[in-house]
Amino acid sequence: MIELDITKTPEALSYFSVDEVAECVEGITPDTYTELWKCLEEADKAGTAKPMGGDGSDGTTEEPIISSGTYGSDLVAAWPKLSEAARRNICEAAAKLEATRAY
Repeated sequence: MIELDITKTPEALSYFSVDEVAECVEGITPDTYTELWKCLEEADKAGTAKPMGGDGSDGTTEEPIISSGTYGSDLVAAWPKLSEAARRNICEAAAKLEATRAY
């Protein structure tokens, strides 16, 4: 069994936002899904969420924003707020993603 370091965001997901992990990463449990969306809601309330794509008006951006910890909705920024179980689940899902990656 591979030893997982749940103290750090998995490298494979370091540029993902919490909603991208919740919706797009295979193997995320319902409890982790809920925690990830709670982090996004908190970032929205605090005004620190990454702007959504759009036409550049109303706080949206035409170009995708690639960030890692800049916004409260980035997985890197939310990592310390997640439970140990959620961090472990995300690390396990990231390890499976890396194992299936074609180079």
